[in-house]
Parts: sequence; structure tokens; C-alpha cells
Amino acid sequence: MNIDTLIVGGGQAGLATAHHLARAGRSAVLLEAGTAPVGSFADQRVVIVGGGNTAVHVAHELAQHARVTLATRRPITFANPNLLGRDLHWWFVRTGLDRLPLGPHLHGIPTAPVSDPGHYGPRGR
Repeated sequence: MNIDTLIVGGGQAGLATAHHLARAGRSAVLLEAGTAPVGSFADQRVVIVGGGNTAVHVAHELAQHARVTLATRRPITFANPNLLGRDLHWWFVRTGLDRLPLGPHLHGIPTAPVSDPGHYGPRGR
């Protein structure tokens, strides 16, 4: 057997690496010591700090395997990610807004709403 990459650990980074290698047409073998591909998060308490898009999505995915707390300064707000039937990212690419150097102008802006309709709902654990 000839493989391009050997990935040790089936946690979030290992699974993401395997996914992207497969999409790129590369062969990979993922080794995980546990019985489920969740790495060291399985049945652990995980605190995710921040309430942006990435934090909310990661918390949602990890909540399937671990006890997750999302620590934020302010309550999380959700914003519909669609405008006129298209995802906001589609509009940003089409209009060129995704390439504007906005970083220097974003200081002091409060936490942005999570770009999602907010279908996450509370988990009863």
C-alpha cells in the first residue's frame, strides 16, 4: 500500500487534514487510539472562548461528543446568511467586498452576529 500522508490523531485537526487531503486527491491514513474519531475531546468538558462564526460552529460539532460551554462577553446573536436567495459569501465574492482591506477599520466593533439562521438550539445533557 502506498500512501501520501499518515495522520496521527482523529481529533478536529486530524479529521480536517484528512478531509482536505482527500479533496485534493491525496491518499491518507488516519490513526486514532480511541474508538471514535473525536480525539481527546470525547466525554470531556470543553470551554470555547468567543462567540464568532468559528466558535459557534466548532462548539456545535464538539457537542456531539463532549460537554461544551461557549464563553462570550455578550449574548450570541444570529443573522440570516442569505440575501436575495444567495449566501452572503457569494455576494462578497461577486461584488469584490471579500478583497477590500477592511481590517484597519474594524477595531472597536462589537462582536459580529453569527452568520447562521440559529438552528442550533439547546442540548439537553
